Amino acid sequence: MRKKYGDPLASLGGVIGVWAVVLLVWTFYISLFPSADYELNLEDESVSMTGKRGETISILFEPGDSMRGIWATPGIFLSLTSPGLEQLDLEVVPFTEPDWEDEIEAPSLVSRLPVQIRETFTIPATLGESESPSTGLETTESVTYTGFLDGIVVVPVVVDETTYTNSSLPLLYTASLTVVPGLVTPSSAWWSLTKAWFGPRWRNFWIFAGVGGGIFVTGRL
Repeated sequence: MRKKYGDPLASLGGVIGVWAVVLLVWTFYISLFPSADYELNLEDESVSMTGKRGETISILFEPGDSMRGIWATPGIFLSLTSPGLEQLDLEVVPFTEPDWEDEIEAPSLVSRLPVQIRETFTIPATLGESESPSTGLETTESVTYTGFLDGIVVVPVVVDETTYTNSSLPLLYTASLTVVPGLVTPSSAWWSLTKAWFGPRWRNFWIFAGVGGGIFVTGRL
């Protein structure tokens, strides 16, 4: 009985383990080399974005350095206005609590790394309908909305060899969003679920590594 089921289980565990290795490399690469549609650093003062209604846009914020590159924020928001449109507020980066300790031993020895915040927002599928009421035909004109992208990033910084403090980094960019003709339909629930549980995330790596390892060991016992 053990021989009958042991080899198939070990093989299944091996396949799952291989995917765990793929996830490890994939996630590690994304962590080291994050990419986005738009990147904003300390020197930038404005950002001009373009997309279709329903399209998801990614932004990489690089507001400076911190201990270990960790950060927190009450939120970063995109506020847009246009003639005939009430102010539109989109949450680009959600509220994120500080996850570092109240006391950090020898903070001067902690590595100082760049803060990298990569998040996405989706252009509302109904954006622009007030300017171009639905007639059953696709809109053939682009519409540009202007406003600001702003928020605060909180980071721990070293004061001296034994203490550190939380510093607030204000972010303020002049922003414009040009919505071009077309509509991006959302992914199916099945595809979204597949990406969420099989895509490059540390959570997925640990799940596949644990499950694959457990099945492999069980098959070999």
